[in-house]
Amino acid sequence: MAEYGGAFAPLEVVDQCLDKEVLVLLQGKKEITGILRGFDDNVNLVIDNVTDTEHVSQGKLVEKRDRVLLNGVQ
Repeated sequence: MAEYGGAFAPLEVVDQCLDKEVLVLLQGKKEITGILRGFDDNVNLVIDNVTDTEHVSQGKLVEKRDRVLLNGVQ
C-alpha cells in the first residue's frame, strides 16, 4: 500500500471501504449512508442500500433507495 505524504493515498482509503457501510456528507445539510460497492479514479461512488437524509428546520427528511451513483470530481 503506497503512502501519500506520510498518510494513505485518498483512493486507497476509499478502496478499504469497499463492501462496508459508509457515510457521505454532501452540501446542503444532506448525507447518504449505505454499502460502498464501487468507485473510480474520479471518485464516482456506487452505494447500495442507501438512506438519504436531509436535515431541515422541521427535523429530517429520510428516503430509502436501492442504489445511488454519486458523481465525484467534476
